[in-house]
Amino acid sequence: QAGSSPSGWYELLRFGRNIGRGPNAADKDDLPANATHWRRIAGANGAGVWADLNAPGSFKFSDADFLPVMGWNCVDDDTTPNDQRCDSDHLKSLVRDPNPANTNRMQTAALASRLGNAGVLAKLRRVFCRFPCEWEKSSTTTRYDFVKTEPSFVADATAWPRLEAHLKATSFDGLPAPFLAANWRAHPREFVGLLRKCAWLSAREMPQVVIRRTTGTPRIPITWAQASARIGAHRSQINITFRKFGFDSRIRQAHFFGQCVQETDYLQAMAEYIGFAADYAPYIGRGFTQLTWAKNYVAYGEFRSFTAPITFTAAHFPGWYPRFRNNWYDGRPSARQIAANGRQTYLLDGKLVPSWDVLQVETNAFMAVDSGGFYWAWKMLANSSTGRSTGQRCILRLADAGFQQADVDEVTYNINGGWNGRDIRRLTGPFAWAALNDVAPVAGSERQLP
Repeated sequence: QAGSSPSGWYELLRFGRNIGRGPNAADKDDLPANATHWRRIAGANGAGVWADLNAPGSFKFSDADFLPVMGWNCVDDDTTPNDQRCDSDHLKSLVRDPNPANTNRMQTAALASRLGNAGVLAKLRRVFCRFPCEWEKSSTTTRYDFVKTEPSFVADATAWPRLEAHLKATSFDGLPAPFLAANWRAHPREFVGLLRKCAWLSAREMPQVVIRRTTGTPRIPITWAQASARIGAHRSQINITFRKFGFDSRIRQAHFFGQCVQETDYLQAMAEYIGFAADYAPYIGRGFTQLTWAKNYVAYGEFRSFTAPITFTAAHFPGWYPRFRNNWYDGRPSARQIAANGRQTYLLDGKLVPSWDVLQVETNAFMAVDSGGFYWAWKMLANSSTGRSTGQRCILRLADAGFQQADVDEVTYNINGGWNGRDIRRLTGPFAWAALNDVAPVAGSERQLP
């Protein structure tokens, strides 16, 4: 256990590796050097094979690797790569009749007859072909010279001049060198569709989820510059958290943004101000989801395997240190304060709670978001009508239901434990959903780029 972390094991099971939050060993939550991840996978002829996915020498891939096993093919075996044809045996093998008894299946006419076949069309959607740019005027003659040998062009002396004039009329001079050098072609809808599966939001995309409302009620006078700076400071951490905890749909991400924007007062406060009413300090709301109460800090600390002893300071008790009262655990006074050698700790059932510096959820950019992702995945759900446990964990289950008002309210209740800021959340969530799905935003709001 000394070299293990539930967070590290979770990543190993989810991704096949301890992915962490960066490339360095210090960026990974602890796992033993000999940690294994056994899975039964399809082997030769469909036979099941048990494999350790974390064994040395194993490779991990994503959709961005365009693997042949996922139907992707790169065609670069054209013997005349400088003309406009893609005369490739590899490409022909994808188009041809699969029946080897057809001795003419590689002939031009036989191949052309297969182009409307549904199976062929599916294959061609995932083909990268290498051939020169068709929009460059200066190379028109070189790229299309092969057509002069076609029977129809040999028979009609006017055919080539007319085609050449048309091609030059639809091409351009002075195209940028990088544009001309990009000579790999792909099916645009298939390629863009794959890119849209990427959940990693850019510096231009993420600020758009933050509602900016200058009219109506409530008025939310946050500027683009403010939204960009506030969420930009956590953008990488948010993307990592989405990847780690399964925020793998726009609706899950939108619910997260909608709740966190309200919880953090439009991303400007990573800790609540509690004044003199903090019966639950130092376990006040911190981070993107405002992690609150000792039991939730304990659970997150156990997930990350934090062991460093806690030393409370004035920063842990904003507004009233050292006038703190008995700690409250889950709303009940079940822990007592211990003072020893100037260090304040708490006991709960005879154990220190928690055993790590909870202030990091406010001050550490990664933990501010990661603690929220953990809470969304770990939280035991409650029914907002009865307040009783449903027997299930994971707020993402509720997010999947949709974005009707009742859906937002149910997520709100499980995040907040009540209805604080419900009217705001009914705006911030649907607004984020609109921004992430390229649809019209909430009436009276704006999300245009600067």
